Amino acid sequence: MGTAIINGELWGARALEWADKQEPNHLPLWEAMLGAANIHKGEVVLDVGCGGGGALALAARSGAAVYGLDASKELVSIAASRVNGTFVAGEMEELPYSDATFDVVLTANGLQYASDRLKAASEIRRVLKRGGRVVVGLWAENEKCDMSALFATLKALVPPPAGTKPPTDLSIRENLLQLLASAGFRARSDGEVDCPFLYRDAESYWIAMRCGGVVEAIARRTGEAPLKSAVLDVARPFTRADGSVLFRNKMRWVLLA
Repeated sequence: MGTAIINGELWGARALEWADKQEPNHLPLWEAMLGAANIHKGEVVLDVGCGGGGALALAARSGAAVYGLDASKELVSIAASRVNGTFVAGEMEELPYSDATFDVVLTANGLQYASDRLKAASEIRRVLKRGGRVVVGLWAENEKCDMSALFATLKALVPPPAGTKPPTDLSIRENLLQLLASAGFRARSDGEVDCPFLYRDAESYWIAMRCGGVVEAIARRTGEAPLKSAVLDVARPFTRADGSVLFRNKMRWVLLA
């Protein structure tokens, strides 16, 4: 069972809220990834797990031709309405493109959700032109991210099936680099970027958290009330005097050849 089958409907359930209220928090990561990619006018760029198209909107400013793929047809529709590019809903493990199509491939906080991560990484390599660049972006290690408090709470509410790798295991730098090397990539450089998640108040924080596909899956198991209570409890240590909620995080990018 592929990524789109598992995740597409979950991430599409509240797609517009996700695109408007949560995706923009990733802007510092997108900017760092695009800086590493050094995209030029006329190049062809693919974003695997493009969401609402935020990263590709930035890439298009360079004059590149942009393509986006996401598990959720709803998010693909949003991206197509906001960015002048070509977008499709599909499988990360079975990219619907010919070999050696793209000068640059981006994937931000998507690879960890692949059902078969090695196959997904290998597919990215397959569609990359010779001499092309890939930039992968992910959360950094738990101890560098305030959001890890939420991840731990969600895991406690609905433990993953036995033997399942948690998405955060790829946040460990060595694990990520090992996976990418297994797919035939060589890391040229990598770095970390501050990526704070700021919400006006506790209710805004809850709404932003609720729209993610992972949380959607948990809500269907726990019901709305206990989930909301647990998620709001996480915010208390991160709530500032003015009522706003701030999670300080690091995200990692890796430039590959």
